[in-house]
Amino acid sequence: MDIARPPRFEPVIQFSVFAANRIGRLNELVQVLSSNDVHIMALSTQDTTECTVMRVIVNYPEVARRLLEDQGFNFCEYKMFAVEIATEQEMRYVVAALTEAEININYVYAFLMRPGGRCGLAISLEDNELAWEVLSTRGIKVLSQMDIAR
Repeated sequence: MDIARPPRFEPVIQFSVFAANRIGRLNELVQVLSSNDVHIMALSTQDTTECTVMRVIVNYPEVARRLLEDQGFNFCEYKMFAVEIATEQEMRYVVAALTEAEININYVYAFLMRPGGRCGLAISLEDNELAWEVLSTRGIKVLSQMDIAR
């Protein structure tokens, strides 16, 4: 895995959208984004009996931000770490390298699709800069927002 290293860490933007746990709320989010040519590249949901958190990574966060504001969605933005992998073995390599560097992983979820049949992982970490240094020097492709724009 000989990947050219970018000059510095460039995060992927995640929107955490907070909503009442009711039928159709995810559909509303998907429809608002897709009808404006904003593609959901990664998705995770977490719910309780009263509230749902929909985590999304999209190809064009500037447009998504405006749409979420215009439609009255309650949301926060986070700078996420993302990597591209081809196999389960590479996922194990990423997790092991982060563990060896003593970087805590808060949560992980997968991208829906990546070019060339490869997979992607969105990873919430305590130290994105250190993770970038550790993984990029080991040949893991660290994704930036530009890598996921269509």
